[in-house]
Amino acid sequence: MRILSSNYISKALEFILKLNNVCVELSCECAKVLKSGGMSEEEAAKRFSGVCGTAIARRADDAPQLLYSIGLVPTLTLFMSKVDCWLTTILLTEYLIDSSATAEKLIEWVSKYSEAETESKASRHNLSKDSALRERNRIYASVMRTLCSEFTARSSAGYSAILSVILAYLHSLGELNGDVVISIKDVVERIENKKQVAQQTVFGFAANLANYLLDLHKSREATVTHRVAPFLLEFKKLARSILEKER
Repeated sequence: MRILSSNYISKALEFILKLNNVCVELSCECAKVLKSGGMSEEEAAKRFSGVCGTAIARRADDAPQLLYSIGLVPTLTLFMSKVDCWLTTILLTEYLIDSSATAEKLIEWVSKYSEAETESKASRHNLSKDSALRERNRIYASVMRTLCSEFTARSSAGYSAILSVILAYLHSLGELNGDVVISIKDVVERIENKKQVAQQTVFGFAANLANYLLDLHKSREATVTHRVAPFLLEFKKLARSILEKER
């Protein structure tokens, strides 16, 4: 039991610190894509830093209660239904799984994704150099806006992040279905190699996740719930003390 305790506590702390690093390291970049009106980037960065992680802390607060009241699979299914962008979920999950990945790695992935998508579109539509650059900037801003929005205080935010947290912890336990892991690695590998990521590849992750939850419900849900519950309680406590208190 001592080993289990050490694992879930250390993982909860590791994941919280990695999410907090996004708030610290990406505040300026997120400010650029989220700022509105005549607000300066400095003002936008300050506002983003002030609320960063608030919605994630709320989801962390809800997760244990949902787990005990409706079960692990329905909880994950609920979070899935609230996801706005599956690419964000995939990138955040890989970011948490890969202990060596820094917050800047998220920017690198989005940048490479934007370049690959632009190159594909440019070749299909014969875009000029200027048009291709504008398209690349548009895609980059759109994906970064979705990613950064997960860390705001918006009522719709935080679902992809908390889903990614639970999936990353399931992965650390060896409980995450192989097809789901392969889907994540496939998308990230394509991005790393600056290859276009087809929508069906991204949606394939969601489909594999849904199938995994169906199988989990039929077989090991009670066992896996018992292993996840202590982690979520610890994550909730740390989210309150780090993601909320430090803002």
